[in-house]
Amino acid sequence: MSVTITFGTTTSPKNALTKTYTSRVSLTGNLKDDTSVYDPVLLVNANLATLAGCNYMYIATYGRYYYITDIVSKGANLVEVHGHCDVLKTYASGIRACTGYVSRTGSGNGMITDEMKMLTNKPTVTTYQTTGGTPFDSKTNEAIILVTACSTTPSTPSSHSSSSHSSESNEP
Repeated sequence: MSVTITFGTTTSPKNALTKTYTSRVSLTGNLKDDTSVYDPVLLVNANLATLAGCNYMYIATYGRYYYITDIVSKGANLVEVHGHCDVLKTYASGIRACTGYVSRTGSGNGMITDEMKMLTNKPTVTTYQTTGGTPFDSKTNEAIILVTACSTTPSTPSSHSSSSHSSESNEP
């Protein structure tokens, strides 16, 4: 099957959803027999110099982006290109459109209920010194105080939570 392949480069990390991709050359190639759309092996009429430095490709027929995993010379003007699908770049718009429910927090955010994190009812107090050196108004001798209060009650995780993967039971 003949497909159009756009070869190029990327320096973006593999775990980045949005990647910077620089296109270098667009060529026609053929899929080898018994190959997959996910890990294609293509035969391209080109020399190694044409694809030198390329580490990324796009196949419009499949609408997928691929990391180039190997380039093998098969003769004077025949190159075999091996690819591996970059699912993050390929499905970036669908991934960005997803909504999710956060059930764990790595940052210690106390506003996100996390059944694996110990909750505390100890207040957090932060004191700031005023620029005048005193927290009092010098004309009226009145204190300037700002208080922000919040009351939270830890909730019990529901039994139908699909994000819990623990095999341990919370029952005694």
